[in-house]
Amino acid sequence: MEIAIFGFESSIPEFEENLRTASEQGFKSYWTPQIFGMDALTAMAAIGDRVPDICMGTAVVPTFPRHPMMLAQQALTTQSAISGRLNLGIGLAHKPVVEGMWGLKFEKPIGHLRDYLNILMPLLHSQKVSYSGEIVTGRGEITTPKTEAPPVFVAALGPQMLRLTGQMADGTSTTCIVKVIAQTENVEISKGLNFYANEVNFYRYLSDDCPIRTPQCLYAYLDESTQDFLLVLEDMGDADAGNQLVGCSREIMSLAFLRSAQLHGRYWGKTEQLSWLNYQNIEETNLFRRDVIYKPGVQPT
Repeated sequence: MEIAIFGFESSIPEFEENLRTASEQGFKSYWTPQIFGMDALTAMAAIGDRVPDICMGTAVVPTFPRHPMMLAQQALTTQSAISGRLNLGIGLAHKPVVEGMWGLKFEKPIGHLRDYLNILMPLLHSQKVSYSGEIVTGRGEITTPKTEAPPVFVAALGPQMLRLTGQMADGTSTTCIVKVIAQTENVEISKGLNFYANEVNFYRYLSDDCPIRTPQCLYAYLDESTQDFLLVLEDMGDADAGNQLVGCSREIMSLAFLRSAQLHGRYWGKTEQLSWLNYQNIEETNLFRRDVIYKPGVQPT
């Protein structure tokens, strides 16, 4: 098994320093995102020859703003500059970015990716392409320094994306979500009401049997005395986060009620078997709720 590391950089010198540190610490590859800072492939080409003993990867280059022929040119140029150590990670990005920031239509993402790979993959392997897709079209060939094609990894989460990736690319590049205590003024209240312990215990004991779709828990840690916790969860990238200020549609509200009923129905009347769920009956919790939450709201100041 090879272990890689992921990092963010704000400058070329910082990137070079992080890359060299990762190499010295024994990591096999170093991955960096293509977000709103430096261009990842350009930065790799600029410093790759100065840190020769570690592979580099993009996680990930968004496909919508770059035609596959252009990306193939840039990837092969970078691959040549760093002596064949590039892993090319690509992904669709997210609808708010594609439409809200770039002014493009986030339509038929599966079809978009299929067209994109049908053009990108042959070009990376020095083949001429003539492809007229429903969404993306590419015709022609590129002449870049002769180099081995970099492996292509797709940020795929849903079953259709994973199936397409398995058929056309070299692998998948998935992400995860790490949750820890937020350093806000509500931390002590959340601890007093057992919010953190309850969330960790949900993923420990209930999520595998849960009747609704929840993120897969990859790791869960809880310090019982302090309620410091760590959760590593599957990134449900095809799900939309709610906005309590904006609200939601009637359809989303109905779905939320349905899922809530399914969740609570499964465990209704069974909480005695789950001692950690009976925190409502713990005297210490009730006193905390009374003295810290309710009293300050009703006492005159």
